[in-house]
Amino acid sequence: HRDLHSFPTRRSSDLASITLAYPVTNEGDGDERLDLLTRSYKAAQDVIIKVLGLLIEKENETLGNPYVLERIEPIWDSSISTYLASRLTADLRLGPFGQLLSDLLRHKEPAAPKFAQDLLTNIPAEGDARDRALVAARALLRETPDAAWPVLWPMIQRDVSFGLKAIEGVWSVWEKSPPIVAKKLS
Repeated sequence: HRDLHSFPTRRSSDLASITLAYPVTNEGDGDERLDLLTRSYKAAQDVIIKVLGLLIEKENETLGNPYVLERIEPIWDSSISTYLASRLTADLRLGPFGQLLSDLLRHKEPAAPKFAQDLLTNIPAEGDARDRALVAARALLRETPDAAWPVLWPMIQRDVSFGLKAIEGVWSVWEKSPPIVAKKLS
């Protein structure tokens, strides 16, 4: 661990791509990995963001879940947020799309609410666009301070079936506290 602090910044940029993908093999690795990731991000932000994109693509294809989003949580900043917002239009599976949108809303990325709300303007009767709109509605209900109620309530009134599916998918029995939408419904 002592060697990590004396590691030259110039060399940090050389290894930046490895630090994000580096697997944590046990709990003891976490602190050192986080320190190396933080130093690498400071030294080579563009490299980390590029690797982040590659890992999202790979995890989307192979796992159906962008686990890398958990790993960048400690270094999340406006540059990462802006980059990830640009990825919302990428060809992502429904799960990674929902996770990415939820994370962006939770981090208050300015483009995320509008993106989600735009998906709710003309909801098709079926298909991928309807599924994405449902994921967007759930993300808005779960992650925004007002549960995007001014947008969602009229949508729920127009399409009650869609609205019920959106609300049903928001609350998990494992949650410590109810999502914001529960306050709106009581």
